Amino acid sequence: MAEAFDTIVIGAGIAGLTTARLLTDAGHRTVVVEARDRIGGRVWTDRSDGRVTDRGASWIHGIADSPVAAAASAFGMRMVEFTVGGYQPDSRPMAHYSPEGARLSPAAAAAYVADIHAVDAALIEAIAASGPLATYSDVTETALGAQGWPPERTQRVREYLEHRSEEQYGAAITDLAAHGLDDDQIDGDEVVFPDGYDALARGIAPGLDIRLSHIVSHVRWGADGVAVTSDRGVFTARQAVVTVPVGVLQSDGSRSSPRCRTRSRRRWLDCA
Repeated sequence: MAEAFDTIVIGAGIAGLTTARLLTDAGHRTVVVEARDRIGGRVWTDRSDGRVTDRGASWIHGIADSPVAAAASAFGMRMVEFTVGGYQPDSRPMAHYSPEGARLSPAAAAAYVADIHAVDAALIEAIAASGPLATYSDVTETALGAQGWPPERTQRVREYLEHRSEEQYGAAITDLAAHGLDDDQIDGDEVVFPDGYDALARGIAPGLDIRLSHIVSHVRWGADGVAVTSDRGVFTARQAVVTVPVGVLQSDGSRSSPRCRTRSRRRWLDCA
């Protein structure tokens, strides 16, 4: 016999747990079904060797006005600054070098960082004016050209932006869409969690009805609500929230009736 709820949340990652937390606190009968034998999704802390190793998500990119940092503080998670990513050119600790391999003086490093910030500011307008097929390389060249710098100075910043694309997304700057970095607003220090990032998931989860090791194979939805079929039974509800990765939704093992289409760039389901 199917278990009935107000809402079924598929996936016990941070998105799924947060959704269930908000719904449960609002009085909804909510169940979370998760294929893995743990919560957290890509937040996965491995303690198998007696050490704390985050094998998935491992740090916060900027804690200023960050809801994740606010939650971590509320849960008492210990944070240590680790501002070393290439997204912030004036992050700490970071040293800048010349093309010849000599470390820049403080004044030269400050001038180089100022150049990067100038191009970042110009990129905002360049991206806004770009067409749908423009690459990040296209808008970068537009922003660089607006500076009127000599070739060597321009090339230094161009190389930095190329590295940023590769570091953040593992893609060449010519393969990244012009709007590919729109979601990366980085402000404030970057921090890591010496006691494990999984404390975030554990802080959200208490009191939630979470069913681990439940592999969902089919979601049927219609005017009468939804039915979610797993390898451990069927769940029914008025509504369902699917929080699994787009790659899972696009796989052969994911089925919905009527069929939903995934819009991978915007990360949502079109079930109209």
